[in-house]
Amino acid sequence: MRENFPIILVSIDVKLQENYVLNYIKDNKILPYYVFRIEPIKNEVSIEQIRLIKKEIIVYNRERRLFIIYSFDQASDEAQNALLKTLEEKIDNNQFILLVSNVNKVILTVQSRSKIVYLKKKQIENNQEITEYINTLKSA
Repeated sequence: MRENFPIILVSIDVKLQENYVLNYIKDNKILPYYVFRIEPIKNEVSIEQIRLIKKEIIVYNRERRLFIIYSFDQASDEAQNALLKTLEEKIDNNQFILLVSNVNKVILTVQSRSKIVYLKKKQIENNQEITEYINTLKSA
């Protein structure tokens, strides 16, 4: 059974989402060059972007990789279904974080295979340690 379920981060506050992601990177000691950020093109995550992720995953890597997909709730159904197939494959060293503002726009089959985290301002505090870590990532 897989332990690294994809995470769907639900919040309308982009800053909260980014703080969660940065904490996740730090806590899991993921090297910056193994973090892949996928942002929507023309307000939508496309099937082509998902296919590029799949190509990257095919290349075996012992290091843990993190794929962050921004505004995944804006992905087409075709792109969401393509990602679903990728999530169902054996991807032990790969973690996915899907950032959404509306979880109801994510197809149910992706939701059912993911851990859904609802972010609230109290859950993530912007303390000095996190700020310092963010600055080290920016200078890397």
